[in-house]
Amino acid sequence: MRRNNDNGLPYGAGSIQMRGRVYWLIYTDIDGNKIQENTRTQDLRVARIRAAERALARTAAFMDQMECVICENTDSLARSGYERAADGRFVRSASAGNPGGSRGVDRGAQAAHGSRKKSAA
Repeated sequence: MRRNNDNGLPYGAGSIQMRGRVYWLIYTDIDGNKIQENTRTQDLRVARIRAAERALARTAAFMDQMECVICENTDSLARSGYERAADGRFVRSASAGNPGGSRGVDRGAQAAHGSRKKSAA
């Protein structure tokens, strides 16, 4: 279940505070610094839009960083049954199925290396 803060923004997207007659944004920038920004507006709608824009910029930068990690490891992803979709994301290939059920545990690898549980026999 998604959580929202008091101003209706998703949890982690920052917050909005009324200081005097104008709204201020408090958010984390791309580099992880806490920023307090004066919106110079008394309109909560406008402040929420600006907060969402800042959150999207941070999310886009995070996704770019994660894409770099994935691109460095494309060979291991292919061996794990992932393929690049038309939109550029890596998705589980249909032929790979889900060998571990909802937890994603590779039962074949687990059997090859021995189960962690000791048998009673």
